Amino acid sequence: MKITITDESLDYLAALSRLSVPEGERETLKRELQSLLDYMELLDALPETELQIQGQGRETLRGDEVTPSYPVEAITLNGAAVRGGAFQVPQTVE
Repeated sequence: MKITITDESLDYLAALSRLSVPEGERETLKRELQSLLDYMELLDALPETELQIQGQGRETLRGDEVTPSYPVEAITLNGAAVRGGAFQVPQTVE
């Protein structure tokens, strides 16, 4: 089933993502989104037997090991404002 990006679908996507799309960029964005959808449709048409997923089953995870970290004094040495062993930053939330 071919999906087409229309003005209505672009408005819907913009509302979902809480973005505003300037009038001068609407056609460009519609073309780019349509290109992405067309590519996904092309990938969807490929038979799964011809897909080769690289790396599947070969992931090797390292074990969890406790190692010493850097001393707090060494890390906070160059901090502009340090209090209680932590960096002091401006308040951003009231």
